[in-house]
Amino acid sequence: MGAWGAEGSTPPLRLMWPFGRATKNVIFARVYDIITAARQHTAWGRLKERVLTSDHRRRHTNEHERIVAAIRERDGARARAEMTEHLDAINRIMFGGGSTT
Repeated sequence: MGAWGAEGSTPPLRLMWPFGRATKNVIFARVYDIITAARQHTAWGRLKERVLTSDHRRRHTNEHERIVAAIRERDGARARAEMTEHLDAINRIMFGGGSTT
């Protein structure tokens, strides 16, 4: 498995880290590693600076809280819906894309 959860992780990675640890999912670990590596590149930093506003950060934090709440309540359908909504929002914000589903 990858290098789970460096203490300096950004909020999205701090959310992903416990998911990977809890599930012991090798695919999830690999996705975490890929995202971590991508975030080190200059292009990612420029993209993030351009699109990640304080409003977007607040929205993402709220989305993360809803995802975690659904998981804590063992509501798989709601957790899936919240995660899908979150990924769709990120896709739209960063790339102008539509639904990830």
